[in-house]
Parts: sequence; C-alpha cells; structure tokens
Amino acid sequence: MKLLLKTGFRQASGTVRRWTGFAVISLMTLGLVQLTILFPLSIERFNVAQNIFEQYNLVDTYFTIHGNTKDTTNYTDDIVIVDVAGVNDCDILAKYIEMIGSASPKVIGFDIHFDKLCDCSDTNLVRVLSATSNLVTINYLTDSIQWNKFRKKQDFFSECYTPVNSGFSNLVEDKGFSSTYRKFTDYMFLNRDTVRSFASVIAQIAMPDKYKALIHRKFDTEFIDYTNYGFEKIFATNTDTLSKQLYKLENQIVLIGDLEDYKDKLATPINPQMSGVEIHAYILATIQNGNYIYQMPEPVTWILAFFIIMLMASLKYWIANKNEWLSLFMPVFQLIIILSGIFVDYWLFIEFHYYIPVIRILIGMAILGFPYDLYYKILKTTRNYKKQ
Repeated sequence: MKLLLKTGFRQASGTVRRWTGFAVISLMTLGLVQLTILFPLSIERFNVAQNIFEQYNLVDTYFTIHGNTKDTTNYTDDIVIVDVAGVNDCDILAKYIEMIGSASPKVIGFDIHFDKLCDCSDTNLVRVLSATSNLVTINYLTDSIQWNKFRKKQDFFSECYTPVNSGFSNLVEDKGFSSTYRKFTDYMFLNRDTVRSFASVIAQIAMPDKYKALIHRKFDTEFIDYTNYGFEKIFATNTDTLSKQLYKLENQIVLIGDLEDYKDKLATPINPQMSGVEIHAYILATIQNGNYIYQMPEPVTWILAFFIIMLMASLKYWIANKNEWLSLFMPVFQLIIILSGIFVDYWLFIEFHYYIPVIRILIGMAILGFPYDLYYKILKTTRNYKKQ
C-alpha cells in the first residue's frame, strides 16, 4: 500500500513539475513576443517588422475580401452622398443646400472643410446655413493632449454663424507603419466638455433608437464595418444635374462632401485613398445596421495565449518523448495548428462578428521552439551542476 502511495505521489509530482515547466515556457514565450512586438527596437529594419505586427489585423483581411463591393445595386438604405467636387463658388454651395433641403431629407450632413474659400463675407451661404434646421456641420478638434482629449475647436464661420448641430470630423487613427482608419468614436473631450462626432450628431437626429444602441454599448471606440456597403452617389456638377436627382433624397441621410479633395483622402482597410465623407457614410451604416464588432478584451487575450502556448509546449514534449522521428514533423504540426487557429478566428468573425487579436498567439506558437529548448537546457545544466 505504501509503495503504491509512494509511486502515485511520484507520478503526481512529476506531472506537476512538467506542467509547471510548460507554464514557465509559455511565460517565456509571451515575454519574448512582448519584446518583439510592443517595445520599440533601435534597429530600423526591426522597427518595420514590429510595425507590421502591430498593424496586422484580421479585420483588415475580412474587409479586403468582403468589402468594397462592386455591386452598385447593393446600396445602403437611407444614406446618399452628394459630391460637390470642383465647386468653388459659395453661392452655388448655398443653392445646393437649399435645393437638397427642399427634397425633405431626414438630415443634411455638410462635410466641407473651409480654408479660404468661404468666410463671413459670403452672407448668402451663412443665411442658408442658419435657416436649415436639419443641417449638421463639421468642426475640427485641435491641440491634442491625448487621442481623445483636445484643447481647441475649429468651427467654420464661428465669427458669424453658430451651428445648431455640429460634430467633430476627427477620426480614430492607428499609428504605426501605416496610418489606417479602422475605428470611430462617439465622443471626445474638449477641455472639460464632452463633444460628439459628426456621424453621432447625424445619427441622433436621423435614427435616435440606433444611436441609443450605440451609446448603451459604452465602448470608447468601435470598429467601422466596411463590408458590402454601396452608397448612392449624386455628382452635383451643376444645379440642373442636382435638380434631376432630388427625388432620391426624400427621407434620406444626405452627406455633402468632396470625394476628390486630396487633403481629405485617408487610408482604410479597403481603400488606401478613401474620402472622409465616405468614411463618415460607413460609420453611419455601421450604426444603422448595428453591425458592431465584439473584440476580446486584452487581459483575456493574454490568458488565452498563455494556455494555448502551454498546451503547445506539452504537445511538443509528448511528441519528443514518444517518437524521435515523429518530433521531426513538429514544425508541420505547429503550422497546421496555426492555420487552424486562423480559420477558427476568421469563422468567429464572419459568423458572430467576434474578433480575437490572434497575432500574439500566432507569433508565440511560431517561436515556441526557442524558449522550449532554452528552458530544458537550463534545467539539464542545473541538474548536472547539482549532481557534481
């Protein structure tokens, strides 16, 4: 009986030691991943690789495949873009707004950044802006403290016109190897005040129930859903062209912008040069359809990565002790598991709009061999030293 207990205790102790070792290997691997990805390295060529890892996003892959639809009949309901590219006359812009307003849209989003084109001397435009009650203009937050905190706001016509409805046009930018706009935010802070985004103010007016669903989620940022949306575009080359298509604007969300303005071209997962007004349209479509992406919280991602890599270490140990020839195929097994993980993650995203940031897990599984060998070499060296 004592012998059985002693044998069982040894086996249990050996199992605990092995899994403790796997846990240590997992921590070593994640530590190496952390150093590789998150901390800036002084060697420039490594910085490029680091930024690529930071910028890799399964969401981009999905949007690249399923976004930027060529089906021009698959228009998003209720959102129309009126392109005023090339219009350099403030009186014409005023006329366009009056004409669009006469078509009874739900709301008019005026996404035009004025530089020196129009000012307070353009009294006709100021009059029309003031008289259009369902108009939303843009402002721009400047002098940033951090990504969502600012000290100043640039309001166009601020000296002669106080907009009833106005929202900031700032978007959430991913910094790194390339600046890509994947997310939006409902609000930011201007000094001690909370201010709303251009798309949020429009959504409050045009679809209040959908907007309430957004704010009830209580996330600082949301992914923009770039999939399978087409937007009705009206190219207002002159008043006659616009007048013939006014029937399309009744009870619609109308965004007025310049699709050709090179200063307003931004990188997105589906287009490296997308106009700002079109990005706002995608944000509104995301709110309208409720196609929000649920992202696994950062701490949970690290815990998941820890256990997956620990299981990979145990598999590597089992194969190495089971058959020496079989261990030669370990890299193949790792590749199969990595590809399976990508497939499962992609399937979760397609079916449930659930996103798991898998890059740490994938890199961890790919570089597992080094921490694994290092751990057992240290263990073997320590044991030999104790024997001496």
